[in-house]
Amino acid sequence: RLVKDFPSVNGVAKSRVVHIASPSENGTLIPVVHSLNQAPLISSYRNKMSQNSFHTKTKSSSFISDSGSNDEKGSFSTRIKKAQKEMPGVALFIVWCFIYVGFVYGSWVLSGYCKPKMGFSAQSDEVTLDKSKFVNVLAAFIFGVCIIMDISGMVFQVSAKKRQLNSLALFINMVAFVVYVSTVLDVFTPMYDTTGEPIAVQFFMQWMCTTPIMILVLASLGTSMEENLVPDWPLVINAICWDELMLVLGLTHNIIGSCFIGWAVFCCAASCFVVVYYRIWQIIDRNVKQAATTYEITSLRGLQIYTYLLWLSFPTLHILHHLHVLDDTQFSICRTFVDVLAKAIYTVALMTGNFCILDTVATLRIKQLQAERDSKDKTVLRAEVMNRALQMACVEAETSARLSRRFVANISHE
Repeated sequence: RLVKDFPSVNGVAKSRVVHIASPSENGTLIPVVHSLNQAPLISSYRNKMSQNSFHTKTKSSSFISDSGSNDEKGSFSTRIKKAQKEMPGVALFIVWCFIYVGFVYGSWVLSGYCKPKMGFSAQSDEVTLDKSKFVNVLAAFIFGVCIIMDISGMVFQVSAKKRQLNSLALFINMVAFVVYVSTVLDVFTPMYDTTGEPIAVQFFMQWMCTTPIMILVLASLGTSMEENLVPDWPLVINAICWDELMLVLGLTHNIIGSCFIGWAVFCCAASCFVVVYYRIWQIIDRNVKQAATTYEITSLRGLQIYTYLLWLSFPTLHILHHLHVLDDTQFSICRTFVDVLAKAIYTVALMTGNFCILDTVATLRIKQLQAERDSKDKTVLRAEVMNRALQMACVEAETSARLSRRFVANISHE
């Protein structure tokens, strides 16, 4: 610090200027010159040092805070892509809505070519639907509860992978909810097979859309601490293709009826069903090998057995119905009951199962470290501001004392 006197008039200095050299980041000195008769010295010096401190803190920020700030400053398209990545089930449901509208329109068009058998009136068909309508309403209510649970999981889950899995379970339950509500409201026109028996084509459409997502969820449950949601796409796609072929052959058997060709098609569908079971076993076996904890292995094996038993119930009911062991009402009630259990288990498993444990723990730990770092940064910044303020107070006091001594010296001299 250096105090200089400007040319004086009658022995009194016109103004005094204090030169303050503040250290910069690279070690050089930045001169700050202010007149004591104009702007306050202390405020300007504080502003200068605050700017230097701000730039220093900005340059020393960590990778996590940089990524967070980049996300906040991202464009709208970036946020849309991030939402699609974290909530794939919502994007799939939007696409499915267009498929659903096309299917409803197609059912209305094809219903004109389907006729009931002789002696089977539309009134008896309506009586059968009325008997099973309560069960359909109950199924729609259960799927609505599952939807609320899935949305809660998407909102409150810490792990991004668990949110993705909850969104896929949300797609499964929303598709089932829409189909059952449409059935209750008689959106689908009655359709009949070649022999005039009624068939529920909407449920085959529902299974064609939901069972691939179930296989996808099964393939994603054992990927702890892996970046990709599905590590082995070829195996999953192979299982989905066999599953779709099985459902197409099952629908063909319903349309043809209980004739020789129909049962031959059913045998082909049963062969595809066995292949699907084998692919699911391969998927679960791979997930067990990649599982991080024994709890996760137990949950995977339990979900595998549960899926096997419930999926096996569908062809069993199908055979009993075509053998006239179960009538239409009994078959509809049993099918609805098994369908609800087969889909709701995925929501319950994601809420209570020991899946993605390490992902959740890692996410919590990262957030904890980030919170601690932010707290330390605020404490350090607050301490630096207090130190700067004390330094400025010392500069102001020393400057005032020096000027007072100079003034007293001048007066004494005169």
